[in-house]
Amino acid sequence: MITMVRTMPPTTYLINLDSSSGRLAAMTSQLDRIGAKFERVPAFDGRELDLEALKVLPDADVDACITFMGRPFHGGEFGCYKSHLDCARRIVESGDDQALVLEDDVELSPELPECVKAISIYLSKLNYDWDLVHLGADRLKYTTDIGGLDVSGRRLVHAHYFPMTTSALLWSHRGASRFLAEYATVKMPVDNQFREYLTRSSRGFAVWPSLARQTQYDSTINPFGLPDKRRNNRNWKYGFLKRRRLFENKWIAIRNRRRSRRITRDRIPVDIGRFEIPGDGDGALNRKELKISTTKAYLINLDSGTERLRTVTIQLDAEGINFERVPAFDGRGLDNVALAALTDVDDEACLRHMGWRMYGSEYGCYKSHLDCALRIAESGDPYGLVFEDDVILTPDFHRNIEGILNHLNAAKACWDVVNLAPIGLKSGLTTKVGEIGGNCMLVHAHHFPLAASALLWSRRGVLGFLNNHSKVKMPIDRYLREILTRSDRGYAVWPPLARQSWNDSQIDIDGSMYDNRHKEFRQWPNNFIKQRRALVNRAIAFKHRVRAILSRAIERPGRITSVRFHRNGKTLNAKEKKGAR
Repeated sequence: MITMVRTMPPTTYLINLDSSSGRLAAMTSQLDRIGAKFERVPAFDGRELDLEALKVLPDADVDACITFMGRPFHGGEFGCYKSHLDCARRIVESGDDQALVLEDDVELSPELPECVKAISIYLSKLNYDWDLVHLGADRLKYTTDIGGLDVSGRRLVHAHYFPMTTSALLWSHRGASRFLAEYATVKMPVDNQFREYLTRSSRGFAVWPSLARQTQYDSTINPFGLPDKRRNNRNWKYGFLKRRRLFENKWIAIRNRRRSRRITRDRIPVDIGRFEIPGDGDGALNRKELKISTTKAYLINLDSGTERLRTVTIQLDAEGINFERVPAFDGRGLDNVALAALTDVDDEACLRHMGWRMYGSEYGCYKSHLDCALRIAESGDPYGLVFEDDVILTPDFHRNIEGILNHLNAAKACWDVVNLAPIGLKSGLTTKVGEIGGNCMLVHAHHFPLAASALLWSRRGVLGFLNNHSKVKMPIDRYLREILTRSDRGYAVWPPLARQSWNDSQIDIDGSMYDNRHKEFRQWPNNFIKQRRALVNRAIAFKHRVRAILSRAIERPGRITSVRFHRNGKTLNAKEKKGAR
C-alpha cells in the first residue's frame, strides 16, 4: 500500500472589481490566515451596460435569456458571467487538475484548505467524472451522500440539483474546459447556467455544511435597486417559465439521484491515503515530456506458458521495450461451485448483467490484469503497457506508441486506457484524434472495443480501476467496455498496433466454453439481456459522440471530419468497411 499526500494546494483565483479595494484587503487577510496564495482576477464591470447595449454584444444572447427565463439578464449579471469565464480560461491554460474560484464577498471557514485537499484526493480516487464542487451552498436538495469522507464534520455530497450562488467553487480542469467550450456565450446569469448544465450532466458536487458563505456587503452586481427594474422587464410568461424550469430540473435531479444511489452501493470505501492523485511534482504524467523510453511493460504469462514467453520476449526485445513478467492467475480448474465460494467473485451479478455465468479462466484473466494495475500504481509511473502473452505486435510499434502519447498530450485528453488491439470498434461511435503514422490513427472510442491483449494505461486510469474494484463481476474486457463507455475515457488505435493470436487459447482450451455460451444465448432471457446491454452501451456512446461533435464544432467550426478506417493502404468509410468484411 502506498501512502502519499498532495503537497501543493489548488491554485486560488479571486474575482475582484478594480474599484473594490476594501473587499480585496478583507479577502487578502482571510486567505493569509489560512495560508492560501491567490491570483487576483480583475472582474468585468458590466454595471453600466443597459439592455440595448447588451443586445449588440457578440457574446451575449439576450433573446435566448428572455425565451428561457422570461426576462433579460442585466449588465451586472453579464459582468459576473464574464469574470467566471475568465477564471475558467486561466484554469485551462495553467494545466492544473483543480483550481479554487472565489468571489470577493465571501467569508471562509478555517477548515477550507484541509477540506479542499481531502475532496480533491477523494474524487480522483473514486474516478468520478466531476466538473464543479460548490463550497458555499446555502441550501441543498436532492443529494446523494458519497460516504467515506468526513472532514471537520463536513461531508461531500453529489448535488443532483446544483445549488445557486457562485461565491466559492472548486473546478476540475475538465469541467473548466467544458464550460469554455460549450457555454462561452452568455444566455443567462452564471448561477442559473451552472444549475442547468450540472443538473442535467450530474457532474456537480457540494460540501455540507458549507465552507464559505456570502457576506452582507452591498451587491456590486445589483447596486442600483435593480430588483424592481428587473421585475419591470419580465414578460407575461415569466412565472410559467420559472415553474416549468424548476419542475424539469427537480425531475431530472430525482432521476439522477436514483441512478447514483444504485452506483454508490457498488462502490467500496476508499482509504484517502491509499494512492496519490496525479499532479505536478509528484511523479505523475507530465504532459510536456511523454517519452516511450520511460514506459515499462507488464507481460501476463502462465507459469506453464514457456513457449509463449519466449515468442513474445523476442518481439518486445526487438522493439526495445523493457518488461516485467507477471505470473498469471490460473483459474482454469475452478468450476461454478468453486467460483461461487470465493469472496471476491459475484457470479450472480455476472448472470444478471451479462446473461451467463463466469468461467474460472475468465476470473483468472481478470485477476491477472488487476495484478498488473496494482504494479503500475505502486511503481509511480505516469503510464504503463500491459500485454497478454498471445499478442503479436506490428512493425514500428515503439514509434507508434510515441505518436499516441504526443496526440493525447496535444489534445489535453482526459484518458484512462488506450486499446492497442481493439476488436469490434464501431466507426460511427468514434471521434478521430489524429494520425499517428502511416495509415494508423488514434480515435476516441466512445463505445470501447473488446479484447485486452494490449492496453496502454494512464496512472489516473489505473487508480480509478483499483479503487472502484470490489468484486469480479464479469470478464475483464467486458468490464472495461462498461466503465469506459460510461466515463468516455477510452481510446483506441485503428488499424490495431497488435493483434491476438487465436491459436491454443489458454482461457478456452477445448472450445467448450464458447460452445456452451452460444447455447445459453439461444435461451430466454439470456439473449434479451445481451441485446439490452448492447443497446444501452451504444446509446451512451452515441450521446458522447454527439457531444464530441458539438464541442469540436464550437472550437473548430467547419473542420469536422468523419472517422474512416484504413485497410491495406486504402481508406474505407463505414459502409465500405462493412462490405469489406
